[in-house]
Amino acid sequence: MIRRVLTCCLFLLLTISNYSFSQIFEIEEEPDSNTVIIPEEEEFIEEAQAKEARTDSIYRGGVMIIAYKPKYYLSDADREIMEVSDDGPDETRGFFRYKMEESLYLNFRRYFSTISLMLDTSVRSDEDLVKVHSLSNYSYEKPVIRGFQKLKELKEWRTQLRESDDGHDDSRMTPQSRTTRGDDEYLNVRISDPEILKELHDYYGVGRFVFINQFEIKTNYNICLDIARKIYQRQLLLHYSIFDHKGNQIAGNFAVADFPEGNNNNPKAIADITFPKAAQVIRAELER
Repeated sequence: MIRRVLTCCLFLLLTISNYSFSQIFEIEEEPDSNTVIIPEEEEFIEEAQAKEARTDSIYRGGVMIIAYKPKYYLSDADREIMEVSDDGPDETRGFFRYKMEESLYLNFRRYFSTISLMLDTSVRSDEDLVKVHSLSNYSYEKPVIRGFQKLKELKEWRTQLRESDDGHDDSRMTPQSRTTRGDDEYLNVRISDPEILKELHDYYGVGRFVFINQFEIKTNYNICLDIARKIYQRQLLLHYSIFDHKGNQIAGNFAVADFPEGNNNNPKAIADITFPKAAQVIRAELER
């Protein structure tokens, strides 16, 4: 009888052999001396992951782009542009805003480590952009240009930069240094709480901030490029300000770029040809 009981017990033990002796009797094993114990504190892990994500992000770097508020989009050419694209006002303005930000980012990152709060897909970047916009106040002011003591010197430099051998006289250059308001002032931004720039500096590791304050499309009806199709000279005026992480303004002006003469109502051609020119002007200001 005893032998039969022992045989049954042995059979039961064999059928559950996939369990270890320690599991059956709930005996806690001592860790091996070579075992690496990883901390399990959630806060520690989350902070480490966040730090790694920021370090590996392609947007991490020295320059941050602050996109303009949608309401600071000005254009006297939307009707003609929408006739070509068949898009509505919101789609057209949204397309230009996104493509302008993309063009700035692609141009800057060739020379600096760059982050765009608008293009970054994290929740934190969206919240930061909203916060910065809520602390931004705007007003028209005279340009702040490093290397030029007087506005006259800036105008002369612009004229020399844009002159070509095609016989254009100085009247061709006149509209390029004037906004739709008819003056030389640009839309500048003032941050009511400069501490926000230090916070962004500490979190993202950036030292300079490029604020795009206003996107402006201007038509010069005095210069007709194609009388039959009623195509006039058009220009992009991109108002911007540059600050350091301490809140000191480094520069501020508006970048000017001509629309493509053959397709100045085609939104894709405008974005592909005109936007990189404006981005290059601002990038050059960062290098001054």
